[in-house]
Amino acid sequence: MKKHKIDNKGFTLIETTVCFILLGILLVAAAQVISSSSEVYYYSKSISYGVQAAQVIATEIRGELEDAVIKKLDFTADSSIPAEADGKCIHISLDKKSIYFINSAGEQVGYSLQLDSSPGATDKVLVRNAVKIYDEYFGDAVAGDAIDVKKYTSQYVGMNYKVKDISFTPFNKAANMPTSGTQLTGAIDFPVIVMELTVTNPQYGDYTCTEYIALYNFYNAEHLVSD
Repeated sequence: MKKHKIDNKGFTLIETTVCFILLGILLVAAAQVISSSSEVYYYSKSISYGVQAAQVIATEIRGELEDAVIKKLDFTADSSIPAEADGKCIHISLDKKSIYFINSAGEQVGYSLQLDSSPGATDKVLVRNAVKIYDEYFGDAVAGDAIDVKKYTSQYVGMNYKVKDISFTPFNKAANMPTSGTQLTGAIDFPVIVMELTVTNPQYGDYTCTEYIALYNFYNAEHLVSD
């Protein structure tokens, strides 16, 4: 009678346990890699969105400041320019949160970070006030022109970002950039203003961009003197 050989080969309990442990370690490592990759992706995404949101505003302000004209600010009761800026060509507030100048379109412009006046609002908002003071072709503008007000809310900035902070600082001190109590004087190269703009998003957090803005029309402006 022929005997059949019984094959008792297989995995023991210890081998199976070790196999599951190794598999678990590999799964944990894979999960960590996926998690790290996701964090890098969302961080890169937040940076990309933050850059886009900040540049919406920074590009607009830089364009106006680079073309700012050599014409003194003239304070009037119905303008948005503070009284201490009267007689200056460019005025930066003491807290550096506001700047006032005259752009190439003949508008007396002020960018300032202030409390939002909208009903129920408690946050600060960047506001642009402008009033037409002269026409480049026809001289002085008609008196009593209305003040144009623009608020840089999250709807304007886009992607649910809003302005959290802004500051304007003279870069080259030798250029004697005007601050709260002074005005541009002496023969100098064009001055540079450093603008730091911070935008924020409830999901992605804050992003700060820095712009170095040259006042090209103020090159060798020796004819600008204090009053």
